[in-house]
Amino acid sequence: MEIRANLEPTWSTVRQLREQIGERLADQPASLRTAAQMVASELLENAIKYGEAVPEAPQITFVFRVDDRGMTITVSNGSYSETTYERLREHVDALAEAEDPTAIYVARLQELMENPVQESAGLGIYRIGLEGGFALECRYQNRVVSVTATRSTS
Repeated sequence: MEIRANLEPTWSTVRQLREQIGERLADQPASLRTAAQMVASELLENAIKYGEAVPEAPQITFVFRVDDRGMTITVSNGSYSETTYERLREHVDALAEAEDPTAIYVARLQELMENPVQESAGLGIYRIGLEGGFALECRYQNRVVSVTATRSTS
């Protein structure tokens, strides 16, 4: 099963894709369906907030795939800023290296309480690992940021 779309960066697309994922996963446990919807929302929201149209990626690309191995959600968007990507990469790496996703999430909340004017919160990335149970990978190539979230469905 797959959902593939090229999207304009509008908030209504987040709601529409959440609904499509919910419909496609109607036969799955509610916890898995909810996790997939949350992860798709977080990744799309980040693409809308931090992405920009570039010649190599004039729109946001969204791919949701479920097969025998598990579930994969990939969101790609343009970005002229390698610095923005590096901040994303720091959060993704921190999540991957964390022994306890709860601890890293709580630590980030504490940092934000102490310094609430930070440009990039990173909470959505940590939420994907903590609440969604998804592993993340990201890459930046030809001014395109791609984030892939994967989770086993068994």
